Amino acid sequence: MSPEQGTETSVKLALLDELRHAGPVFMLGYCYGGSIAWASAGRLNGLSAAVCYYGGKLPTLASEGPLCPTLVHLGRDDSEIPMRSTRDALEQHSAVEVLTYPAGHGFNSDRRADFDQQCSDLAFRETLRLLEKQGIQRPPARGE
Repeated sequence: MSPEQGTETSVKLALLDELRHAGPVFMLGYCYGGSIAWASAGRLNGLSAAVCYYGGKLPTLASEGPLCPTLVHLGRDDSEIPMRSTRDALEQHSAVEVLTYPAGHGFNSDRRADFDQQCSDLAFRETLRLLEKQGIQRPPARGE
């Protein structure tokens, strides 16, 4: 590990420790951010949960199993990520919950052609279910 990497890791851990004083900390990301959430779940001890929406880099990160409860949302018809290798990679982590929806990539973004309101709503409810189960206080409902 280079000195720069060591400093970066120390800063991340100090930030996580500071956030944990306020309550449970979780990571949630979409697309590339979904991959970042997965990597964080495997590298940062102390996260309460991680949620990954269609993380395209999951197959290359799968050897790093998460250290916290993790939920992955995938669109069955996603043409932007390698679905088969993503599913295969995730199968090695039996504790990871993987939910697949009849939708494409970006089904949770109302700015995309693949947006699917029903799938988005279901994924949102499932995300809240995991976070509440981990002791994370429910945020206000959409539109509140």
